[in-house]
Amino acid sequence: VWTRELEEVIIEARSHIYNMESTHMTFISRVTPRPLQSDRGTMDPEEIEKNIRKPSVHIPRTSLICVENTHNNWSGAVVPMENLKEIREIADRHDVKIHFDGARVFNASAATGIPVKEYAKIGDSLMFCLSKGLSAPVGSLIVGPQEFIDYARRVRKALGGGLRQVGVLAAPGIVALTEMTDRLKEDHERAKKLAVSIAELPGVSLDPDTIQTNIIIFGFEHPSLSIPEFLEKMKDRKVLALATTGGIRFVVHKDIDDEDVDRAVSAFRELLSG
Repeated sequence: VWTRELEEVIIEARSHIYNMESTHMTFISRVTPRPLQSDRGTMDPEEIEKNIRKPSVHIPRTSLICVENTHNNWSGAVVPMENLKEIREIADRHDVKIHFDGARVFNASAATGIPVKEYAKIGDSLMFCLSKGLSAPVGSLIVGPQEFIDYARRVRKALGGGLRQVGVLAAPGIVALTEMTDRLKEDHERAKKLAVSIAELPGVSLDPDTIQTNIIIFGFEHPSLSIPEFLEKMKDRKVLALATTGGIRFVVHKDIDDEDVDRAVSAFRELLSG
Protein backbone atom coordinates (compact mmCIF):
# COMPACT_ATOMS: atom_id res chain seq x y z
CA VAL A 1 0.00 0.00 0.00
CA TRP A 2 2.89 2.37 0.79
CA THR A 3 4.89 1.45 -2.31
CA ARG A 4 4.57 1.67 -6.07
CA GLU A 5 6.02 -0.52 -8.79
CA LEU A 6 9.79 -0.28 -9.39
CA GLU A 7 10.53 1.07 -5.90
CA GLU A 8 12.73 -0.44 -3.20
CA VAL A 9 12.14 -1.52 0.41
CA ILE A 10 14.86 -1.61 3.09
CA ILE A 11 14.41 -4.67 5.29
CA GLU A 12 16.39 -6.70 7.82
CA ALA A 13 18.10 -9.72 6.25
CA ARG A 14 16.56 -12.37 8.55
CA SER A 15 13.14 -10.76 8.82
CA HIS A 16 9.97 -12.77 8.41
CA ILE A 17 8.67 -10.53 5.62
CA TYR A 18 11.81 -11.09 3.56
CA ASN A 19 12.31 -14.80 4.19
CA MET A 20 8.94 -16.39 4.88
CA GLU A 21 6.34 -14.87 2.55
CA SER A 22 7.19 -16.55 -0.77
CA THR A 23 8.71 -13.55 -2.58
CA HIS A 24 5.45 -11.62 -2.26
CA MET A 25 7.25 -8.26 -2.42
CA THR A 26 8.39 -8.87 -5.96
CA PHE A 27 5.46 -11.05 -7.07
CA ILE A 28 2.57 -8.89 -5.80
CA SER A 29 3.96 -5.42 -5.09
CA ARG A 30 6.65 -5.49 -7.79
CA VAL A 31 9.19 -3.81 -5.52
CA THR A 32 12.78 -4.81 -4.78
CA PRO A 33 13.80 -5.74 -1.23
CA ARG A 34 17.13 -4.34 -0.01
CA PRO A 35 18.14 -6.58 2.93
CA LEU A 36 20.54 -5.23 5.56
CA GLN A 37 22.47 -7.22 8.15
CA SER A 38 21.78 -6.48 11.81
CA ASP A 39 22.76 -7.17 15.40
CA ARG A 40 20.08 -9.68 16.42
CA GLY A 41 17.39 -7.81 14.50
CA THR A 42 18.56 -4.31 15.42
CA MET A 43 19.59 -2.54 12.22
CA ASP A 44 22.31 0.13 12.21
CA PRO A 45 20.63 3.51 11.55
CA GLU A 46 23.73 4.77 9.71
CA GLU A 47 23.59 1.78 7.37
CA ILE A 48 19.91 2.42 6.74
CA GLU A 49 20.61 6.04 5.83
CA LYS A 50 23.48 5.03 3.53
CA ASN A 51 21.16 2.66 1.68
CA ILE A 52 18.28 5.06 1.10
CA ARG A 53 18.30 5.79 -2.62
CA LYS A 54 16.86 8.78 -4.41
CA PRO A 55 14.92 8.57 -7.69
CA SER A 56 17.04 7.83 -10.73
CA VAL A 57 16.44 6.25 -14.11
CA HIS A 58 19.13 3.69 -13.19
CA ILE A 59 18.12 2.61 -9.69
CA PRO A 60 14.91 2.14 -7.67
CA ARG A 61 13.75 4.81 -5.26
CA THR A 62 13.59 3.77 -1.58
CA SER A 63 9.99 4.24 -0.48
CA LEU A 64 9.68 2.06 2.64
CA ILE A 65 11.62 0.75 5.63
CA CYS A 66 10.34 -2.38 7.39
CA VAL A 67 11.18 -3.15 11.02
CA GLU A 68 10.26 -6.27 13.01
CA ASN A 69 9.80 -6.36 16.79
CA THR A 70 10.06 -8.80 18.45
CA HIS A 71 12.23 -10.54 15.88
CA ASN A 72 11.16 -14.09 15.10
CA ASN A 73 14.36 -15.45 13.54
CA TRP A 74 16.53 -13.90 16.25
CA SER A 75 14.87 -15.92 19.04
CA GLY A 76 12.24 -13.30 19.75
CA ALA A 77 14.81 -10.56 20.33
CA VAL A 78 13.49 -7.14 21.33
CA VAL A 79 14.63 -4.21 19.18
CA PRO A 80 15.44 -1.28 21.51
CA MET A 81 13.10 1.70 21.36
CA GLU A 82 16.09 4.06 21.03
CA ASN A 83 17.07 2.30 17.80
CA LEU A 84 13.53 2.47 16.45
CA LYS A 85 13.32 6.20 17.18
CA GLU A 86 16.56 6.80 15.29
CA ILE A 87 15.15 4.93 12.30
CA ARG A 88 11.98 7.04 12.53
CA GLU A 89 14.03 10.24 12.42
CA ILE A 90 15.94 9.01 9.36
CA ALA A 91 12.73 8.04 7.58
CA ASP A 92 11.26 11.49 8.25
CA ARG A 93 14.38 13.22 6.93
CA HIS A 94 14.18 11.33 3.67
CA ASP A 95 10.39 11.23 3.29
CA VAL A 96 10.31 7.43 3.53
CA LYS A 97 7.49 5.48 5.20
CA ILE A 98 7.97 2.81 7.90
CA HIS A 99 5.98 -0.40 8.18
CA PHE A 100 6.24 -2.02 11.62
CA ASP A 101 5.94 -5.81 11.55
CA GLY A 102 4.63 -6.17 15.07
CA ALA A 103 3.35 -9.74 14.85
CA ARG A 104 4.71 -10.11 18.40
CA VAL A 105 4.71 -6.46 19.47
CA PHE A 106 2.71 -7.31 22.58
CA ASN A 107 5.60 -9.57 23.61
CA ALA A 108 7.96 -6.63 23.11
CA SER A 109 5.71 -4.52 25.32
CA ALA A 110 5.57 -7.22 28.01
CA ALA A 111 9.36 -7.52 27.99
CA THR A 112 10.12 -3.80 28.14
CA GLY A 113 7.10 -2.24 29.85
CA ILE A 114 6.74 0.14 26.89
CA PRO A 115 3.07 0.46 25.86
CA VAL A 116 2.15 -0.87 22.44
CA LYS A 117 0.83 2.56 21.48
CA GLU A 118 4.38 3.92 21.82
CA TYR A 119 5.69 1.27 19.43
CA ALA A 120 2.84 2.16 17.06
CA LYS A 121 4.17 5.72 16.84
CA ILE A 122 7.31 4.39 15.15
CA GLY A 123 5.51 3.08 12.10
CA ASP A 124 3.31 4.76 9.54
CA SER A 125 1.55 1.40 9.67
CA LEU A 126 1.65 -1.44 12.19
CA MET A 127 0.62 -5.07 11.85
CA PHE A 128 0.12 -7.40 14.81
CA CYS A 129 -1.12 -10.96 15.30
CA LEU A 130 -3.93 -12.03 17.55
CA SER A 131 -3.04 -15.68 17.11
CA LYS A 132 0.49 -15.90 18.53
CA GLY A 133 1.16 -14.93 22.14
CA LEU A 134 -2.32 -13.42 22.42
CA SER A 135 -3.70 -16.92 21.75
CA ALA A 136 -6.68 -16.26 19.49
CA PRO A 137 -7.39 -19.14 17.09
CA VAL A 138 -6.72 -16.98 14.03
CA GLY A 139 -6.31 -13.38 12.95
CA SER A 140 -4.07 -10.37 12.43
CA LEU A 141 -4.78 -6.65 12.29
CA ILE A 142 -3.18 -3.75 10.47
CA VAL A 143 -3.48 -0.19 11.75
CA GLY A 144 -2.57 3.13 10.19
CA PRO A 145 -4.03 6.41 8.91
CA GLN A 146 -7.57 6.30 7.57
CA GLU A 147 -6.52 6.87 3.95
CA PHE A 148 -4.04 3.99 4.24
CA ILE A 149 -6.66 1.66 5.74
CA ASP A 150 -9.21 2.57 3.07
CA TYR A 151 -6.77 1.65 0.31
CA ALA A 152 -5.60 -1.47 2.17
CA ARG A 153 -9.20 -2.69 2.28
CA ARG A 154 -9.44 -2.31 -1.50
CA VAL A 155 -6.16 -4.17 -2.02
CA ARG A 156 -7.27 -6.94 0.33
CA LYS A 157 -10.50 -7.31 -1.63
CA ALA A 158 -8.66 -7.36 -4.95
CA LEU A 159 -6.37 -10.13 -3.69
CA GLY A 160 -9.29 -12.28 -2.60
CA GLY A 161 -8.98 -11.49 1.09
CA GLY A 162 -12.66 -11.02 1.88
CA LEU A 163 -14.26 -13.23 4.53
CA ARG A 164 -17.97 -13.61 5.20
CA GLN A 165 -19.47 -13.77 8.69
CA VAL A 166 -16.14 -12.91 10.28
CA GLY A 167 -17.66 -12.03 13.66
CA VAL A 168 -17.07 -15.57 14.88
CA LEU A 169 -13.33 -14.85 14.50
CA ALA A 170 -13.49 -11.27 15.74
CA ALA A 171 -14.99 -12.35 19.07
CA PRO A 172 -11.94 -14.34 20.27
CA GLY A 173 -9.77 -11.53 18.91
CA ILE A 174 -11.43 -9.15 21.33
CA VAL A 175 -10.77 -11.60 24.15
CA ALA A 176 -7.13 -11.78 23.04
CA LEU A 177 -6.73 -8.01 23.31
CA THR A 178 -8.64 -7.53 26.54
CA GLU A 179 -7.68 -10.61 28.55
CA MET A 180 -4.50 -12.21 27.21
CA THR A 181 -1.85 -9.48 27.25
CA ASP A 182 -0.97 -9.53 30.95
CA ARG A 183 -0.02 -13.22 30.95
CA LEU A 184 2.68 -12.90 28.25
CA LYS A 185 5.38 -12.49 30.92
CA GLU A 186 4.62 -16.03 32.08
CA ASP A 187 5.64 -17.32 28.64
CA HIS A 188 8.85 -15.29 28.80
CA GLU A 189 9.74 -16.64 32.23
CA ARG A 190 9.17 -20.24 31.16
CA ALA A 191 11.20 -19.76 27.99
CA LYS A 192 14.09 -18.38 30.04
CA LYS A 193 13.85 -21.32 32.45
CA LEU A 194 13.98 -23.78 29.55
CA ALA A 195 16.93 -21.97 27.94
CA VAL A 196 18.94 -21.90 31.14
CA SER A 197 18.23 -25.58 31.80
CA ILE A 198 19.41 -26.85 28.41
CA ALA A 199 22.20 -24.39 27.55
CA GLU A 200 25.05 -26.54 28.90
CA LEU A 201 23.87 -29.87 27.53
CA PRO A 202 25.99 -31.69 24.91
CA GLY A 203 25.09 -30.65 21.36
CA VAL A 204 23.26 -27.47 22.36
CA SER A 205 24.69 -24.09 21.34
CA LEU A 206 22.74 -21.45 23.22
CA ASP A 207 23.40 -18.32 25.26
CA PRO A 208 20.39 -18.08 27.60
CA ASP A 209 21.06 -14.38 28.14
CA THR A 210 19.86 -13.77 24.58
CA ILE A 211 16.38 -15.16 25.32
CA GLN A 212 14.20 -12.12 26.00
CA THR A 213 10.69 -13.32 25.18
CA ASN A 214 9.01 -16.64 24.34
CA ILE A 215 11.09 -18.00 21.44
CA ILE A 216 14.19 -20.16 21.81
CA ILE A 217 16.29 -20.86 18.72
CA PHE A 218 19.58 -22.68 19.26
CA GLY A 219 22.26 -24.44 17.30
CA PHE A 220 22.40 -28.21 17.54
CA GLU A 221 25.29 -30.50 16.65
CA HIS A 222 25.45 -33.82 18.45
CA PRO A 223 27.87 -36.71 17.79
CA SER A 224 25.16 -39.35 17.64
CA LEU A 225 21.92 -37.51 16.86
CA SER A 226 20.96 -35.49 13.79
CA ILE A 227 18.36 -32.75 14.21
CA PRO A 228 15.55 -34.86 12.64
CA GLU A 229 16.48 -37.85 14.82
CA PHE A 230 16.55 -35.73 17.95
CA LEU A 231 13.19 -34.11 17.18
CA GLU A 232 11.62 -37.50 16.51
CA LYS A 233 12.85 -38.84 19.85
CA MET A 234 11.55 -35.69 21.56
CA LYS A 235 8.19 -36.23 19.86
CA ASP A 236 8.11 -39.75 21.30
CA ARG A 237 8.41 -38.07 24.70
CA LYS A 238 5.52 -35.70 23.93
CA VAL A 239 7.76 -32.68 23.30
CA LEU A 240 7.35 -30.88 19.97
CA ALA A 241 9.73 -28.46 18.26
CA LEU A 242 10.70 -27.35 14.76
CA ALA A 243 13.94 -27.61 12.82
CA THR A 244 15.55 -24.42 11.55
CA THR A 245 18.65 -24.02 9.40
CA GLY A 246 21.26 -25.81 11.49
CA GLY A 247 19.23 -25.53 14.65
CA ILE A 248 16.01 -26.06 16.59
CA ARG A 249 13.14 -23.72 17.53
CA PHE A 250 10.95 -23.88 20.63
CA VAL A 251 8.07 -21.51 21.38
CA VAL A 252 6.39 -21.17 24.77
CA HIS A 253 2.69 -20.20 24.72
CA LYS A 254 -0.39 -20.22 26.92
CA ASP A 255 -0.84 -23.99 26.68
CA ILE A 256 2.64 -24.64 28.13
CA ASP A 257 2.84 -24.70 31.93
CA ASP A 258 5.68 -25.31 34.40
CA GLU A 259 5.13 -29.06 34.32
CA ASP A 260 5.50 -29.05 30.52
CA VAL A 261 8.79 -27.15 30.77
CA ASP A 262 10.07 -29.65 33.35
CA ARG A 263 9.08 -32.54 31.08
CA ALA A 264 10.92 -30.95 28.15
CA VAL A 265 14.05 -30.44 30.25
CA SER A 266 13.91 -34.06 31.42
CA ALA A 267 13.63 -35.25 27.81
CA PHE A 268 16.62 -33.12 26.81
CA ARG A 269 18.73 -34.52 29.64
CA GLU A 270 17.70 -38.10 28.96
CA LEU A 271 18.63 -37.88 25.28
CA LEU A 272 21.74 -35.72 25.47
CA SER A 273 23.33 -36.62 28.80
CA GLY A 274 22.51 -40.30 28.99
